[in-house]
Amino acid sequence: MHAEDQNPDIVNPADNFSNICYDFAKLENKMKLNMISHEESVSEVNAIDTRLVQWSIDTMANNDYWRYYDLQVDDSENVWNGTIHAYSGLPCPGVWNTFRGVRIMVTRAQEHLAMRFCPSPAARQTQYAYFRAVRRKLTDDICATVPVSLGHAQPAFSSPCVLITAYNSIWPLFFAGTCVLERISQTAAKSGHGSSPASSAAMAQLAWILERFDYISKTLGMRWADGVAATLRGDFKIHDDIMPSPSPSPEEMAVQSPELQRLLADEPGKPAWILDIEESDGGPRAMMGGDRRLAKGPGGLMADQKGPFWLGRHGDEDGEARDGLA
Repeated sequence: MHAEDQNPDIVNPADNFSNICYDFAKLENKMKLNMISHEESVSEVNAIDTRLVQWSIDTMANNDYWRYYDLQVDDSENVWNGTIHAYSGLPCPGVWNTFRGVRIMVTRAQEHLAMRFCPSPAARQTQYAYFRAVRRKLTDDICATVPVSLGHAQPAFSSPCVLITAYNSIWPLFFAGTCVLERISQTAAKSGHGSSPASSAAMAQLAWILERFDYISKTLGMRWADGVAATLRGDFKIHDDIMPSPSPSPEEMAVQSPELQRLLADEPGKPAWILDIEESDGGPRAMMGGDRRLAKGPGGLMADQKGPFWLGRHGDEDGEARDGLA
């Protein structure tokens, strides 16, 4: 097949990235089935992260077609924070956002394993801070690429095939939303009800992400996006530490913007299947409270892992809950 490629410079980066994804999927399966030791898991997941980073460096440095740059544009409801990524054409936006979603999952696997192997709480906190900083940058990059996929990146390249590229944006938006929820919960745990400026910025980004799901569903007609967004809304609602207080202060009112309140509201006539997703623990969970232990035995992430999710709190060996992740 490689011999028949007419444009190897366009095809090869995507193929090389796909190979890394396959290897990560195989590693995740081995960890889930306890077919690999914790030590081997740490080594292999770190190697995969290194390959992802090197892929991004090589692709940006050596391939003009796949290179992108930041472009400042006018404020718009379709653009987060006035920045978009300017790409040469398809399939670059979708592949780059898939890369970001995969790396978010990889950093969570790394952080999860670091719970076992960091020798001290200080070392763990250093690693947590690094992984969360990486995820925040990946989240912003996903948001800067979504306007390209939804046809809103003018004067830069915008997708001419919005139905296809919007479909491919749903999972990257979901992973971006889980990272924003992570920031909100972390800040709320320290300050109470998410009232800090940092949390306010995260709330605004969450509102923008949820609105993009609304656009994909209602304007473009892909109702599947409603179910994915319902997971994020449900995960936000089930955590008391990030919900509005009964008597909000002016600062808390500023955090809970009218747009976010609208997107989180239970609208009359909301389909039952959407309410079921919001109120249950089914589907791809972004956050789950409670004591979730590491799998017993030689390896594994979690004995009852169901899919991609982030834990607001994680139980350690003696049952004491602490901040953690999946």
